[in-house]
Amino acid sequence: MLTSEQVREATESDGLNVLVMHYGCRDWDYSVDEAAMIHAMLPQAFIACHRGYRLKELLQEVYGAQELALLLNAGFLLRTDYAQHSGQSHPQVNPDRRAYLCGIARAEATGRRGTLAATVLLPSTRSRFGFADYERDFLRHAIDGATDLELARTLLLSTSTVKKRWERIYQRVEDVDSTLLPIDTPHSAEKRGIEKRRRLLAYLRTHLEEFVP
Repeated sequence: MLTSEQVREATESDGLNVLVMHYGCRDWDYSVDEAAMIHAMLPQAFIACHRGYRLKELLQEVYGAQELALLLNAGFLLRTDYAQHSGQSHPQVNPDRRAYLCGIARAEATGRRGTLAATVLLPSTRSRFGFADYERDFLRHAIDGATDLELARTLLLSTSTVKKRWERIYQRVEDVDSTLLPIDTPHSAEKRGIEKRRRLLAYLRTHLEEFVP
């Protein structure tokens, strides 16, 4: 497993290779409508997790013609259908369980703009603020709606440390972009803090590259 420093070095140079072996969803735990909603959200969740990293190639293994069609529609290319392996080693394999390897490289993504694969592969905006690892972890919880008390409890911090961490984050942001956060006004410090957090988290939700090492 790569360390944060190795991920950072690769992202700043030629990029990373990503292989997704398989994923699954326990559809039987949900109603038909709930399962459909979850599957509809998966592409955006995939983008949210990978956007901002510099990737050289993205590979994913899928099973069955239906999953293959979904990946091809998402902009991937068929790398191999394991025809020789399936025919010789598993001649009776169920077509619904047949494996396929799909992938797309950065150079191939340029001709597939607008697809999920191209959105993940093509260069995106780099981090502007360069948050430290612990700051990114802190902000990941905050962006999910955690209160200061919940941040303290989850991250095993004192409430005073949570306050100081917000102050350091705000100062880092203001040093890079003094226009992003509201300027100080005669209003109470509490109201300024609420507005700063609101603006910063709104920005981070549309600039997920700030969470990349």
